[in-house]
Amino acid sequence: MIQQPKNIIIAFLVIVVLGFLFAIRSQFIQPVEVEKTEEVAQEKKTEKGSRSGNTSITVFDDYDPEVASPRQTPHIRTVANKDWVEDYDTQLLRAAGDAHITGVVADEDDAPLAGAEIMLYESDPMTTHPALRTAVTDEEGSYTLTDLNERGVAFILAARAKGYAPEVRFIMMNGPQRQDITLTEGVPLSGTVLDAQTSAPIVGATVYFPANRWTVFSFLGTATSDGMGRFNFQDVKPGQNMTVAEATGYARTSKSVRSPSDDAFIAMRKGGAIVRGMTVTRLGEKPAGGARVVCYSRNGGVFSTSSKPDGTFELRDLPGGRHTLLAFKGSPSRPERIEVEENGVKEDVKLILPSEVYVNGRVVRADNSKPLPGVGIKHQGILGVNTVLSDEDGRFAFTTLAIDSYWVEVHERGLLPVQKKDTETTSVQERFVKEIDAGASSDDLLLKLRRVPAITGVVRQARGTGDGAKAAPVWNADVFAHVEIDGELRNLFTRSDSNGTFFVNLPDNKRGYARVFARKGRAVAMGETRAPARQPLRLNLEQKGLKGEVALTDMTPLSGVRISAIYQFTAPAQYGRLKTLRGDTTLTNLYGGFQLPLVANNKVTIQFRLPDGSRIEKDYPTNALSRNSQVFVYDPVEKEILSDAKGGSASRRTEERGREGGRIRQ
Repeated sequence: MIQQPKNIIIAFLVIVVLGFLFAIRSQFIQPVEVEKTEEVAQEKKTEKGSRSGNTSITVFDDYDPEVASPRQTPHIRTVANKDWVEDYDTQLLRAAGDAHITGVVADEDDAPLAGAEIMLYESDPMTTHPALRTAVTDEEGSYTLTDLNERGVAFILAARAKGYAPEVRFIMMNGPQRQDITLTEGVPLSGTVLDAQTSAPIVGATVYFPANRWTVFSFLGTATSDGMGRFNFQDVKPGQNMTVAEATGYARTSKSVRSPSDDAFIAMRKGGAIVRGMTVTRLGEKPAGGARVVCYSRNGGVFSTSSKPDGTFELRDLPGGRHTLLAFKGSPSRPERIEVEENGVKEDVKLILPSEVYVNGRVVRADNSKPLPGVGIKHQGILGVNTVLSDEDGRFAFTTLAIDSYWVEVHERGLLPVQKKDTETTSVQERFVKEIDAGASSDDLLLKLRRVPAITGVVRQARGTGDGAKAAPVWNADVFAHVEIDGELRNLFTRSDSNGTFFVNLPDNKRGYARVFARKGRAVAMGETRAPARQPLRLNLEQKGLKGEVALTDMTPLSGVRISAIYQFTAPAQYGRLKTLRGDTTLTNLYGGFQLPLVANNKVTIQFRLPDGSRIEKDYPTNALSRNSQVFVYDPVEKEILSDAKGGSASRRTEERGREGGRIRQ
């Protein structure tokens, strides 16, 4: 279920962009006093039944979605504060809400770690702002971060403990979350910063703490090179990591290093490119200051600054090559891709910021144009992802931020937006994108929904032990449905609600077959059904999996081995693409240890990708792997994996190739 992206820089760019999609409505956008009508004076405490059948939407005093009637819409107006800037106060307000994050911090043996520090930051890895929330784990390794915005806001979650490497991850808040964290024992890393041309040591260079393979995080700290150009870090994560060096008169340099090591080196070139430009408004392209400008280098470096009050900005000491620039002010600008020569200067880069667009809409059935009341319309709000409910005439209204398009999303059981002008479409997309004119400040939207079948189910997990164990519903479990219809495989994703129930809509009434996986933490479950399904699926999560280690024939631990689970199923003959589905992937740690969640009562191929480039596969029944801790011995001469696990097949060497079927996590 955990897959490495083909282009990690693109994936990182997408995650960071999501974190800046949201500005502060309550602080910076004040409603204008207008004539009040009876429709405006709505009760805050109301209850509206969802048409989905999946959940009922209850609105209480602490949750007030926008609800607009046709007569309200002309009276809804807002004005933006021109002095709004992307500073720490803005981030604090953006983070505020009623959600929370809980979890347990443990070591690689699952022993809880008391006294670990938990920090939550805005989604800019190079932020200079303090943490938005902090906590310290108790004796059981537990922690809680409270009062967080749950409207689709991205954050960076970091955990540190003495003697352990920090763990840093991007998270997206769509409600209360559980984030369990495993910390790995840290190792030392030291090296030298050198001049690339003369090999002379560079004194006083700033070197960022290496935390993972593809970026650095400013809040983890830096080291300064001494008189010999040497730098030193403790408690670095074992394996391959990236670091960045900065020095006066040199281009900022990214370098991949392997830990542990005492002879890492970073070669820096003199000079550095300069990029100058301006952030402007979408309407009229007027200068707009206070935006956060971020530059993503093709080699993985991230650079950031802020535009001045007159909208101008400057980025210095960039490496030569291709870069992508984005400006954030409540929502991201249109990406600007540039190329600058080494030690060159790029002038007049224009970054267009999004502006408010008022949307007045109506939702109807595609087949008969009848209005659909009570439908939740998700959209990109100024505070995050908001939801408006259509009224009795199917009408709704909201304000969004846009440049040339905006999106709405409908997650209702048995209803999908029509993506074409006609009513016939095989799309299963719940999101609808609407383009707007360049100078538009408002838009009318007619949203047509068509009736479709669905696969439904419930996710549960046993609580307690023995005869007293009860199956309790699991909220916010990840659900992955792989559906094959007419030889085409569709990989669909959703999450369970507070009752543990879920649904995935299907494109039409054609018959097919589906395998549905659920996961929450390390607990997994799988079910299968014909599509459309007549009965709800019941997925019971079990915390089972493979715990083991990989070593050479002399029992030297092998770190950095990539281990994947590939499930082998017996499917009806006409559904051949569902016979093979890729599951979780993990890496062995410094001591060769690893954990891999597995679905019980299935056949699985365990794929080993060794540091020497070999790829070896062995087949097992999952139950044989999950009973005891397993040791896998790699013979580099015979290119063979040896194991005492029962039911294991002979090793197979495989080439780099794609497999039929889907992935449990996309």
